[in-house]
Amino acid sequence: MAFERARVKWRRHWLALRAAWRRPAVARAARAAAPGMHRIVVPPRVLDTYEETAGGIADGFAALGRDAVVECVDDLARLAPLKRGDRVIVFGAHRYEPWRPPAGVLLVGVNVEQYPPDWTPHGTSVVHMAKTDRFLAGCDLLLECNECLLEESARRGRPAAGVLPFAYTPRFDSGLPPLAKPPFEIAFLGRPGDGRRKEALARLGARFRLAPATVAWGRARGEFLRRAQLQLNLHQGEEAVLESHRFALCLANGAFVLSEPLPASAPFRDGVHYAAAPLAQWDDAIAHWLARPEERARIAEAGRRFLREEYAFPRALAQLLPLLDAAAAR
Repeated sequence: MAFERARVKWRRHWLALRAAWRRPAVARAARAAAPGMHRIVVPPRVLDTYEETAGGIADGFAALGRDAVVECVDDLARLAPLKRGDRVIVFGAHRYEPWRPPAGVLLVGVNVEQYPPDWTPHGTSVVHMAKTDRFLAGCDLLLECNECLLEESARRGRPAAGVLPFAYTPRFDSGLPPLAKPPFEIAFLGRPGDGRRKEALARLGARFRLAPATVAWGRARGEFLRRAQLQLNLHQGEEAVLESHRFALCLANGAFVLSEPLPASAPFRDGVHYAAAPLAQWDDAIAHWLARPEERARIAEAGRRFLREEYAFPRALAQLLPLLDAAAAR
């Protein structure tokens, strides 16, 4: 555990140093661009999580003929020179103090947090979400990171304007082929934490070969995803939600995903792009899918194809651009 924390800390420091080294080039690009540049902003403490997503969004805008740049700053006042008509799109809102851009600059906040059970538009007892809400309250436009959160935001009384999803980018794909004989039967990408996930994995690990949970990046993550026959997706609580970042990473690398049921508004389909079963039935469900490698391969390939062809950033951004343009015009 101490080694894992040190590894994450080292990577965050390295990414922050790299971002500082790139700042002069980012500033030159901002000055040279026409008004209307899209600035995808990520704080250093969460760049390790959203680095590929931010880069994928910038790539997607570029594919649509729009200027875009990724900026990693710990204070939004340090952004490269802003022009009237620019759009500032912020991930990791809990790391920023409330901020207003210069006149004529559009501020877009992306919510990447699941709504806690006690959440209302007036507040929540969850400190992490309360910090996120404090920043998002000052944004010109609020977006959710998946369709399920968009639906929930409307149901809870804070309707978001649209979705900027964890869509496909080649940056997610490690390019590694599947292993003929993976050494593990099941795996969970990420930190299980304490509580429900940890308890479930401990129980399942007593029956099936469970890969040690890990946080990984790039090629190491691709290696992790192909070293188990099934990648598991567990909810933190009893409520059905969509862990869209984990789904994007798994499907981009051709992994077969066994998940607890997702909300009906999820873009991924049970039995088509992944497999679902209630947690109480997972022992039987895991045994069922372990015995069906051909069907697993078919579903994993369908999920990968859907993400690449139907749920990629250029397509997602093309649907979102009219909303951004209209908000900027206002």
